[in-house]
Amino acid sequence: MNRFHHRVTKTNRAGLQGSLIVFVLLLMLFAAACRAETAPVENASQPTITPTPVSTPLPPLPTVIAIGQAENPLRLIVRLDNPDSQARAAVNDLEAALMERAGVALEVQVVEREAEAIAALCDSFGGTAAAAWLSGTAYLVAQALDCGLPALQVTRGDDGSTGAAASIIVNNEAEIATFAALAGKTFCRVSSSDAYSWLIPALMMRAAGFQPTDLAATRDYDSASAAAEAVNAGECDAAGVPASILERLSTDETENISTLETSIPIPHSILMIPRAVPLGTRTALVDTLNRLADERASAIWLRDLLGQETLVPAAPEDFAELLAFGASTGLDFAALGD
Repeated sequence: MNRFHHRVTKTNRAGLQGSLIVFVLLLMLFAAACRAETAPVENASQPTITPTPVSTPLPPLPTVIAIGQAENPLRLIVRLDNPDSQARAAVNDLEAALMERAGVALEVQVVEREAEAIAALCDSFGGTAAAAWLSGTAYLVAQALDCGLPALQVTRGDDGSTGAAASIIVNNEAEIATFAALAGKTFCRVSSSDAYSWLIPALMMRAAGFQPTDLAATRDYDSASAAAEAVNAGECDAAGVPASILERLSTDETENISTLETSIPIPHSILMIPRAVPLGTRTALVDTLNRLADERASAIWLRDLLGQETLVPAAPEDFAELLAFGASTGLDFAALGD
């Protein structure tokens, strides 16, 4: 009995020890499964030494002097057919008044041909600029070239009109009832550059489908009145004159004259300012010119340059009728400006 008990006890003890070994192994496996993973240690790469970049200075930018500064004055172009001493004195007065009262640097430049005024206006880029007073026909060229924006207009006469019409008059015995009948006829005018006796009448001819080159000849007279008298006397078959001139002639001076056609009112004079001019400089110029035209003393000498009764604001929409008239001629005004 005791030997049997001893064998059983020894067997149980061996089983217990085996169970403990299995338990310990399971515990170790469980602990290993629950251990947080750690990233494998890699050999750290050695940093490479790169050269420090050296900055290269940028080339200096050219200094642009604003338009209207003493070193870069805004030019104001005025066209005068005959710049006599009185007009020259008015130029000096205008320049001095603008410099004193506008608060910006301005200089007045006189030209005798509108082509020069248009060229100066259209050359306003690269930091320099020129504003210009232009006739209605010159405005068509400047607008086609997109050389500026209108700012002011001149009014004349008691009615304060901003423009005047031109008429083509004919001798009654020349039997000219249509533009086509002008072919082979003699046309009289003041000059080839005069607006109301030639430039506007020539545009009227083209708008009607007649080429001025189909005239037999042109003759120049000292004044529009003299040209009208020549038509009345039969020396000329036709002539271009300001429409208002017929109102100033007597019945005897017009008894042999008929009007073939009268144009739309063409603006007297328009101040064009290029877009390159800063708003402050533009405003200073316009405001100062308005004040000079409103004051009695300065308005007198300013009239020697502009012939104004008053000055009024101008905007692109004011010239829609003029642009339509220009378009009816079929001319490429931009090409004329070039």
